Amino acid sequence: MTAAHPQMQSLHEQIRANSLKLQQTLPTDPNYSSIASQVSQTHGSLAAQGMTQRAEVRAQVFKVLTPAQQTQLTALEAQMRTSKHGHWGGPAPEGAAEQ
Repeated sequence: MTAAHPQMQSLHEQIRANSLKLQQTLPTDPNYSSIASQVSQTHGSLAAQGMTQRAEVRAQVFKVLTPAQQTQLTALEAQMRTSKHGHWGGPAPEGAAEQ
């Protein structure tokens, strides 16, 4: 699991650099449309890699948990998804359940 951290960190940095590429390009740039398309495709690929890495780490975590701990983790994850503060500590999406 700790081996995944550098990979995830690198992926996060790549996503940030990719997003910055579009942010630094003015809409008046003649290549703006193609840059936006390239950034979008790259972002999709990076996001897919991140999702796969997170799923692999989650599976590794589940392997070391007891069935009771697995149930508890699943409940905590559900609670986080419906939390008043949302995933990143900001406001919950419209229609999210209140506690």
